[in-house]
Amino acid sequence: PPERQAGQVARLLALSGLVQIGPLAGFGAFSELERAGLSMILMATATASVATTSGYRHVFLAYALPMLLPLAAAWGFTGAAERSIAASVIGLLVLLYLGFLVGVSRQAARVFDEACRFRYGEQQLTRQLARALEDASQANQAKTRFLAAASHDLRQPLHSMNVLVATLGLRELDPATREVVTLL
Repeated sequence: PPERQAGQVARLLALSGLVQIGPLAGFGAFSELERAGLSMILMATATASVATTSGYRHVFLAYALPMLLPLAAAWGFTGAAERSIAASVIGLLVLLYLGFLVGVSRQAARVFDEACRFRYGEQQLTRQLARALEDASQANQAKTRFLAAASHDLRQPLHSMNVLVATLGLRELDPATREVVTLL
């Protein structure tokens, strides 16, 4: 079932997110440029995961939270240890960006859900249209058969009357009767 598969994917992505934050163990020993580079990599992969997990918001959260929460904490602890306001502000900005990504993920999930509902509805309408077309085709065939039978049934007595009138025309008739027979 899709829910079970999504759960398995979420667990694997959570594990992947945890593996990717491995370098945070030495975050305090890195230069600011190395911290910034690592931060950009983690934030970029979390950002990219919004699109790849758009139909499953909980899968996005399972991947992004284990990466960005520890990253924000690493910046915060580094700022406190170094008495650096800038590092603490970067940690706060990472949290704000995570909140932004959660909002984008929510919107992407909504759009994905609407697209799926639209597609499903479109498929249902297509099936209904195909059934209606088949019903109309069968009704048209039935009408054609009825008209053919009715035409045959109407022509048969008319043909018999024409034969009788033609036979009458072969006989000797008074002028008034002959006039009626020639009209028919």
